[in-house]
Amino acid sequence: MTTAPPRPALPQDCTFDAGDWSILAQHRYPVALSSQIGDAPTAVRLLEETLVAYRVGGSVVVPNGICPHRGVPLSLGGGDPARACLPNSRSPNRTRPPASSGPTAS
Repeated sequence: MTTAPPRPALPQDCTFDAGDWSILAQHRYPVALSSQIGDAPTAVRLLEETLVAYRVGGSVVVPNGICPHRGVPLSLGGGDPARACLPNSRSPNRTRPPASSGPTAS
């Protein structure tokens, strides 16, 4: 007996049908031109989800755009792009970003 993979959580305030979103989220889509993506984080939206795009060693990386530690947009930070995380209390020698009430819509 095979078990279906768990469905990813829907983005906050998602207007898609849950079944439609889970099918669409399994595929890759363009979110920006390659020339638009540099080393600094750039906010992008796809399927009502906030993502962030940047380059690491010449490769484009597009993780979830919200910091799991602080709940703020990663596009605001300049943290270590290889770890895709804003500076936080566990990151020595870095400036803490301003507090935020949470993610904002783009």
